[in-house]
This record gives sequence, structure tokens and C-alpha cells, in this order.
Amino acid sequence: MDKIQKQSALALLVEEFGDVTLSSDAYTLAEEDWYDTSHAHMDGQPRPCFNFDYPLSQWLADEEQELRSSHGWWREIEKEEAIEALQQQRKMRNMYPNWQDIPLDYLCAYYTGFTFSSSAGFYFYTPAVLMWMFQQDELNDCKRHYLETAFDSWVFNITNLSQHGDLDRKLKDFSDKQIHTLIVLLNQLSNPKNDLSEIVVSLTNYRNS
Repeated sequence: MDKIQKQSALALLVEEFGDVTLSSDAYTLAEEDWYDTSHAHMDGQPRPCFNFDYPLSQWLADEEQELRSSHGWWREIEKEEAIEALQQQRKMRNMYPNWQDIPLDYLCAYYTGFTFSSSAGFYFYTPAVLMWMFQQDELNDCKRHYLETAFDSWVFNITNLSQHGDLDRKLKDFSDKQIHTLIVLLNQLSNPKNDLSEIVVSLTNYRNS
């Protein structure tokens, strides 16, 4: 893909998703990553199938200690915010209201959050992942590897839910035109080394359903 094609793709992404924000009822990708192993968000809201067997206050204290002593992949800025959120029993603040400002390191650290994100969260972080995919040629091998891992997680969520007829869980906030834009952009990213035909078919079938 040449420079003009990349610039055109990024311009299309901004045109279709430029005003997308993270809704107030959604959790950040970092907090959804936390939810993966902690079974609850930092405001104390548990999974529907999870019952606390000890006081919430004790759980919050234990989770704070866990965060301080482990989670080595977490960036310090999110660690500090998460500790404060646990102490105040609230959601983590969204440090990047504009998806165009989301650093690559953020997506690479918290990509497991895609699995647990609501449709609103998936909607907000999707253009950020694609933005970085169109800039991957400018990255060193290490950063490109982590970006590909984050992108693979995003792709898996769509293809997996498509197989179960449950794509609304992630895509109900997208307009028909935005789904079409995803298809166009993914076709541009697809190549023999990174065949994206399966996700393109999943999105096409979803759009036509």
C-alpha cells in the first residue's frame, strides 16, 4: 500500500468515525482488561454469574493490592488511575476522549478488553485500532508485532460472534455506512500474509441480514 492509499484510508476513517466518543455508560478498554481476571469493574459491578462471597469493601482493597503487586503489562498512568478508581469505587476515567489520540501502547496493553467491552466500547476503540494498522509500516518490528496481536483480538471478537449469530453484542452502535467503511478498509489491509477475508464476509453478512 503506497502513501497516497494510506492517507486516503485514514481520511475515510476520520470522515466516518471522527465524532465517535466513548459513551458515559461504557468502560474503558483498560478497565475491561481488568474485568477479564477480576470478575467485576472498579465500581464494584460484578459479572451477572459472579457472586461476591465477602464484603465489597474487602474485595476493593484486595484488588488494589493485586494491582500494586502485579499486572506488569499495565502502564503507570492507568495503574495510578485504576488505584484511585478502586479507592473511590468508580469507573476509570477515559484518558483519551478522542480516539485519534489513543497511543499504540495503550491498545497493545489492554487488547483483551475487546472481549468484554460493550458495543459502545467496541465502537469507540475500533477506529483507533484501524488507524494504527494503516500506520504499521512506520513501526519497528517489536511494535508491529504487538499491534498485530491487538488487531487479531479485535478481529477474533467479530468472527467468533459472527459464528454464533451474536454480532449485535459488538456492532449495534455502528451505522450501515460505518460497517461498509470497515469492509472497505479491511479489504485494503488484507494481503496474502494477513488474509482478512473471513472478517470481511462476517461483516458483509451482518450488513445484509
